[in-house]
Parts: sequence; structure tokens; C-alpha cells
Amino acid sequence: MGRGKDITTPIEAIFAPNVIITNEMAGSGGDALQWMFRNTGIGPPVGKRTGGRLLGHHTSPADLPDGGFTGTPNLTFYNPNGAWDAENHGVSPDIEVEYDPKALRTGHDPELEKDVEAVMELLKKDPPPPTPQHPPYPNYQKSPAHQPTLIWLTRACCITTLAVETVERRTRPKRALTAARSLLVPTLGRGTGNP
Repeated sequence: MGRGKDITTPIEAIFAPNVIITNEMAGSGGDALQWMFRNTGIGPPVGKRTGGRLLGHHTSPADLPDGGFTGTPNLTFYNPNGAWDAENHGVSPDIEVEYDPKALRTGHDPELEKDVEAVMELLKKDPPPPTPQHPPYPNYQKSPAHQPTLIWLTRACCITTLAVETVERRTRPKRALTAARSLLVPTLGRGTGNP
């Protein structure tokens, strides 16, 4: 990041449409990722239906004598509507693309090409907002006419901020202070001393 260049927060954000490539080799977390990508509104899955292996385990019944272990599936996934989801049937893509080995051998990737096509269509429907431009940098060395001057006045454990408009702050600070005092008198009463 160079000096004076604008950045976004978060820096790694993608402000354009998203799609995700999927196929039957995606399972477990791959099933979950496709489901979440679509159902959180990030973008559509493109490719083939996932493998449908969305289950897991947090227990191991016993270690085996040869040092191996076994895992017993004891958890799976259900959606917010209360229905079992993804396990045994996978996550179907919004845009189905057949994997074509012959096309790959000739230098084409049908899934990737369809992803690009889908993103371009989404960009036409919903283009990203224009990049905001930062305002001009303030020049604190100049004192433009009618720039408010803030005067802090402390009285009886309270701080009052007054914006006093002056024509020339540097040459007339006494005028600003006099104006501030005249505004304070009704509030604080007479005989309170100098601010």
C-alpha cells in the first residue's frame, strides 16, 4: 500500500458477484461449503451435484492394536427449516455443467468457462457500486471566511462548546471571545469571572 492510496475495509473484500465451482468430488465440508455459499446469498454453485457425504464424528470408539483407529459417524446436518439436508443426495448446482475430459485435453475447462459466463451475466444485472472518491484533503493552514471557531469554556464542572463564527480568526480572536462571553452570561449568570 503506497502513501496516499485509498484502501477498503476489509482489505480483502470482493465487491462483485461470486460463483463457486462444484462437482461430485466435493463431500463433507465440500457439501457444506456449497450449501452455505448459496444459502447465505454469496452466489450460485456451478458444475455438478456434490457427493452427499455431509456427516462427521467427534468420537473414536477404540484404537486398533496396529496403531490405526476407527471413526463412528455421529453427526450430520439439517437446515434451518428442520429438514435433513445434503447427506446422501448432495447439493445440486444452480447451473449444471458436464465435466468434459476431451474439452480439457484441447485446453478448455467447461466449468471454469461457465463460471466466467455466469459472473459476467450477474455483473450485467447487478454491477458493483462505483468506487468512492475521497474528498479533498483539508488545509488547516488557511482560515477561510466564516469558518467556525470552537471555544471551550469550563464552568462549575461542566464544559460548554460554542461555535462562534468569525470572519478572520487570527486577527480577531478577542472578538470571538467577547461573543462567547455574551452568549454565556444568560446561561451562567453574571459575576462568574473570566472564562
